[in-house]
Amino acid sequence: ERGITNVLVLDKANKLQPVGASIALFSNGIKALDYLSPGVANRVQDSCIPIESMVLQDLEGNVLHEKKPPTAKGVNYLVWYLLQQYLAEGLPEGVMKMGTSMESFEVGSDGIVTISTTSRRAAPERTTDDSSADTTTIRTRVLLGADGIYSRIRQQLFGPTSKNYHEKLMYRAALSTGLIDANVVPPRGTNVGVQGNIAGKLFSYRETSHDILTVTSMARFEDGETSSDEIEIDSIYKLSAQEKKNLMSQAFAEYPASVKNILENIPKEAVHIDAIRDVDVIEEASKGPVILIGDAAHAMSPSLGQGANQSLEDAAVLVHGLAKLFSKKAKDDGGGDDDDDKDGPIVGKNAIEATLKKVWEERFERVSMIHAASRARSADNNKSSKKAPVDMTSTQLQEILAKIDEWDAPVDL
Repeated sequence: ERGITNVLVLDKANKLQPVGASIALFSNGIKALDYLSPGVANRVQDSCIPIESMVLQDLEGNVLHEKKPPTAKGVNYLVWYLLQQYLAEGLPEGVMKMGTSMESFEVGSDGIVTISTTSRRAAPERTTDDSSADTTTIRTRVLLGADGIYSRIRQQLFGPTSKNYHEKLMYRAALSTGLIDANVVPPRGTNVGVQGNIAGKLFSYRETSHDILTVTSMARFEDGETSSDEIEIDSIYKLSAQEKKNLMSQAFAEYPASVKNILENIPKEAVHIDAIRDVDVIEEASKGPVILIGDAAHAMSPSLGQGANQSLEDAAVLVHGLAKLFSKKAKDDGGGDDDDDKDGPIVGKNAIEATLKKVWEERFERVSMIHAASRARSADNNKSSKKAPVDMTSTQLQEILAKIDEWDAPVDL
């Protein structure tokens, strides 16, 4: 919608499908999304049920506290797969290529990036060996790595990346409110958290979109052990859907009937479990015509709810920069020429590299600040319990949330 054409989006998943996750959209994320696609932003806001009250209960149902969201501009929770769906539906036909993963890339002396990809057929066409995989190459002027904390693009650019494990698992799920008892569904606009005496364990749920309940919960998890069976962190991603549901139910086995009612009725395919990890913010996220954004550049803990919001900010700033080079208006104005190195019809490789560097220079300080605050709050969350719930009104929290809210989207000239 900013005039950039000839875009291709690669996604290794064969199709978009409902996953057990919700994301918190703060005012900064909404503003970034509105810049990127006003139509999608409107659909998102129509789908969200704004959180007006945050209630924390103990295992006996006693209210420990009831407060408004800590940010003055409010928080909207959105079902993650709805955002994926809205973004995909907002793309022109043929832009999104599902079932395709990047294997490697090479940057030529002319600045052109050649990407080697593998496309796999969806079941039942797919066989057990790799003979069903198709390989191909794609040539592009800019390669954008938004491939998450385990980014292949980051690894090829800068080598292996150390992950910081926060000693806990995040358990998430999405289900229809019709699957659980009516008296368990919170009033619309209310987020319910349940916390006992075990430090770092919290079960939280709310009606996120109309008739869709989402669960966002955490529990401490030392790598290599659980309350009964030994299990290593990385093996969690190899568990079957039923095994994931069993692990989630086990983690909150002592929780009250309302929580058990939710756990019993979550479809097993809707359970999503992640080890909470972050990576240090990378000082230089671009190299030549390649740039990293989102979790690939600065994966952070979910303790401030800023992972998706910072990724949207990244995307807005990046699109703003690229639009100056590649949009129809830029071409009409002749503004994309690179006097030092003309290797393309309009935009030279030096102009691309300089633009990508400038994008990250604009992002680095802000992302680093929010990343550090998120890491610190995650450590505080690990100590929280019924007797010592996380402080929702601290001056430090209010200051960081105010800085989060003050961000404004770029302005196109």
